Amino acid sequence: MNETYYTTDCAGDEQRHWWYRARRRILKATIKGITLPAHAHILDIGVGAGSNLYSIYPKDARLCGIEPSPALVAIANARGPIPVYKGTAEALPPPLDQQRFDAIAMLDVLEHTEDDSRVLNAVAERLVPGGVLILTVPAYTLLWTDHDVAVGHYRRYRLRPLVRKLRRHRFGIERATYFNALLMVPLAAFRLARRLPKATDGVNTPMSDTQFSMAGLDALLFRIFSLEQYLLKWLNFPAGISILVIARKR
Repeated sequence: MNETYYTTDCAGDEQRHWWYRARRRILKATIKGITLPAHAHILDIGVGAGSNLYSIYPKDARLCGIEPSPALVAIANARGPIPVYKGTAEALPPPLDQQRFDAIAMLDVLEHTEDDSRVLNAVAERLVPGGVLILTVPAYTLLWTDHDVAVGHYRRYRLRPLVRKLRRHRFGIERATYFNALLMVPLAAFRLARRLPKATDGVNTPMSDTQFSMAGLDALLFRIFSLEQYLLKWLNFPAGISILVIARKR
C-alpha cells in the first residue's frame, strides 16, 4: 500500500477529484431512498479523511466513523463534531464495541480487507435486525492495475458472486447494481492501457488513478458521472467500473 497517498494525498483527493465528488452525489441520492428509522444510528467504516460524513447522510442521523489510519482519523475529526475513532470492522474501539447500528456503510472498503467473509460476519453482528448495509466496491478483476496495488486492494468484484456472498452472511438484497457505467468504456480503456509494458528508469512506484488529472476533461467527467444519481433512481446498470449494494440483515 502507498502509505504516503493515505496520509496526505487522500484528504485532498476527496475534496477535489471528480470521481469522489460525483460519487458523493450518487451516494447521497441512493441513501435518501433507503427506509431508515428517524435519527438512525449509522456507522461509516473506513471514513478516510471524512468527507462523506458531512455530505451524504440524513440530517437527523446519529453518525460516527472508524478508520484504521491515525493520520486520517485526525483529519476526519478536525472537520467537525462527528466522532471518528481508530478501528476496523472486526475490532471496534471501546466507545463503539457494545453498540448496534441501524445502518453501516462500507464505501470502497471491503476490497481493502484480506478476509472479506470475516468482515461481513463482523458487520452483520453489529447491525440491529433489519439493519442496512450500504456497500460499494470496485468491479472486474480484468481492470486490475497498479492503482489497486497503490491503494491496497486485495481484489475486485463481480456483482453476482458478491450478492451470493452477502446472502451467505445473513443479508437480504434490496438493491444490487453496477455504477460508474456511463464512463465505463473510456475508463476501462485507460486502465487497460496502464497495464501495457512501458519503459522505466528502474523505479516503478504504483500510482492511484486519482493521482492522474485529465485537466480540462475533469469537469466533463464529473458532470457525466454525476448524471447517474438520476438514472439510478430508475434502473440498474448491467456493467460498470463499480458496484453498489443495499442489503438488509435478515
